[in-house]
Amino acid sequence: MRPDPQDPVLQRFAASLARRPYCKKAKKGPILIRDRSTALSYPYVQLNRRLVRYLVFDIDRRDGAAAWLDADLPAPTIIVRSPRRGRPHLFYELGTPVSVGGDARPGPVRFMDAVWRRLEISLRSDLTYNQVLVKNPLHPSWDVITRDVSYELRKLADFVSHIKLPPPIPVGSAIAGGRNCALFESMRRWAPVAVQTFDDDSA
Repeated sequence: MRPDPQDPVLQRFAASLARRPYCKKAKKGPILIRDRSTALSYPYVQLNRRLVRYLVFDIDRRDGAAAWLDADLPAPTIIVRSPRRGRPHLFYELGTPVSVGGDARPGPVRFMDAVWRRLEISLRSDLTYNQVLVKNPLHPSWDVITRDVSYELRKLADFVSHIKLPPPIPVGSAIAGGRNCALFESMRRWAPVAVQTFDDDSA
């Protein structure tokens, strides 16, 4: 189903973006910075980097749109699927967004990251995906399914509380690739936030 710009779910998504987000014309194309209305005309767009309102999961298989059913999870707020390859992004909208900017409290960020990682494992999503750019659910090149629902983090946590997280890789460890892999794992989600915050403050 092609996206409906009047859908309130998609209108909330559009309003949540930053004033000048990153965007892309193609998955392997150059990253551009455009004003919000222009960026929303691109197939790939950047989520708000200071306030996390969506947990997005990249499911790298054709049947990925049903991954939440296989995992016994609640329905995503938005499913954005490639018509040709079938590989989707699943969006869970948070009823209470989590700040990850410079003034963020570490406790909520740690809790969100733990829930996020458990959901990744449950959905068998791409664990290296850092959410810098998502499939834009307002772009006509995608098939889009929406549900007018949002979730509190604690509610999502209830669905994945049984999943055990792998132990963190100690920095300097020789196992699992050592220091470089440990650094990548610890920074993969939040480094883009820090970079974009710097860009905004120096603009």
